[in-house]
Amino acid sequence: MPDVHIWFRHTEQIDPQSIDAARATLSVGERARLERFQFQEDRRDYALAHDLLRRSLSRLAPVSPHEWTFESDAYGKPWVNPSGLAFSLSHTRGFVACAVARDLRVGLDIERIDRRIDALAIAGRFFSAPEATALERCRADRQAALFVELWTLREAYVKALGLGLSQPLTDLSFDLGEDACIRVAALPRAGRHPWLFAVFAPSPQTRMAVAASGGEAEPLRIVARSDGGPRDDDGTLAEPLRMGSN
Repeated sequence: MPDVHIWFRHTEQIDPQSIDAARATLSVGERARLERFQFQEDRRDYALAHDLLRRSLSRLAPVSPHEWTFESDAYGKPWVNPSGLAFSLSHTRGFVACAVARDLRVGLDIERIDRRIDALAIAGRFFSAPEATALERCRADRQAALFVELWTLREAYVKALGLGLSQPLTDLSFDLGEDACIRVAALPRAGRHPWLFAVFAPSPQTRMAVAASGGEAEPLRIVARSDGGPRDDDGTLAEPLRMGSN
């Protein structure tokens, strides 16, 4: 059974020694980019996210974390060669996550639900009409979470396609009711293989979505685990809030 492996990590309580250890796995270029961040929290999350990605790739291939080299395609999507591994990396303040799969298309996005934003205004610009209507009609105490779930699902799909901004976000449409299902209302450029979607709540303040496609004969499976650092390979499994396919 083809698997999509997700590892995620809380970063707000990470000690300085662990941050230094994460920095040590990064390339010279990554360390240079890290230093351009103005805030210490952003430098921390960047280092821990890219260290997590490197260690996650090494769980599936015989390459040391510090030895991975990355290239970008014409759309800016990073890749590693010749491992056959696809990956997607995301981080938000206080949280990092990555997804890794072999011979599949995969995308992942994570966002906080406690940020102060005008959800209805953003939905009016980037969501489908049914999504914007559903968001407007949902309970006030549910609106922030629903917005982020819809946003992360479309970001995960766009990342998995790897076409950058050439895929308009308004062309996508998901139906998220009160149950645990993700219903796909519109999925342009989906291709011939079915897509599997899942939404997780790694913490009360975050939502994480993954999109994956490419399994030939067997159904895809998504396995999400918490990550405690280089010495913790067996993290706690996370159950999805929602799942669905097209």
